[in-house]
Amino acid sequence: MANPKHSLSRVDLRPAAGAEPAVPAWAKDDYVLSRWIKEERARRRRFLADQVLEHREPRIHYRPQNTIGDRIFGPIRNAFKPLDVATGGRLFRGWLHTKKYLVLLVIPAWTAHYFVKYHVATKPHGIVTEKSAVFPAKTDHAGHHH
Repeated sequence: MANPKHSLSRVDLRPAAGAEPAVPAWAKDDYVLSRWIKEERARRRRFLADQVLEHREPRIHYRPQNTIGDRIFGPIRNAFKPLDVATGGRLFRGWLHTKKYLVLLVIPAWTAHYFVKYHVATKPHGIVTEKSAVFPAKTDHAGHHH
């Protein structure tokens, strides 16, 4: 074997298709268990063979119809569809990545910043709510207010 054992995947360690794998040592002495293992393996092989569709069999892609989002964003999506097709689907993919970035990072960070700034921060004069009154008599010779 060229590769070390730990580099092989679980699939590589299985016997070849159609081979009759040996019953594990822990099940050899038990008549019922050894037969059940063979029957279960055959049942799973049949099940997996049944999952393979022929080229003319339809593949059903379930998608709920007439959702509120479809009615709201459907016209927008249809308007941008030619541009999306022209860019190889990069337009909608980029929008999804941008939306994820906004929802997971920008909006929570802004919300936390707003909450801390206006509801938690106790530093005096951190937020100026009104300007102090400046009177004409409080000016120096250069014209600066004190």
